[in-house]
Amino acid sequence: MIAYIQFTQHVSARLAPASWDEAYFSLLSLKHALAGVPGWKRLDIMANNQDDGTIELRVVSNWGTLEQMEAWLDSDLTVEGVLKGLTPPPLELDVSFYEKIS
Repeated sequence: MIAYIQFTQHVSARLAPASWDEAYFSLLSLKHALAGVPGWKRLDIMANNQDDGTIELRVVSNWGTLEQMEAWLDSDLTVEGVLKGLTPPPLELDVSFYEKIS
């Protein structure tokens, strides 16, 4: 049996409502740009309104190899880069990495 390995970046952020439109359309543009990048598998964008008026955002990107994900992270087209460029910037931002073996 051959193991299937997937490398994932998980970005969690809390956004002010004023930055939501810019975040949404910038992330959709990023997803479109990634379509031609070797090793990219998918980009999932999930958001939820919070009781305090902020928006909880989760973005998950999946890659075929660690080297391909690392090359992407060294580029200017990353989820973290897009979110840090928002006006206003995220109120909170957390980045995690995972390796899935199945």
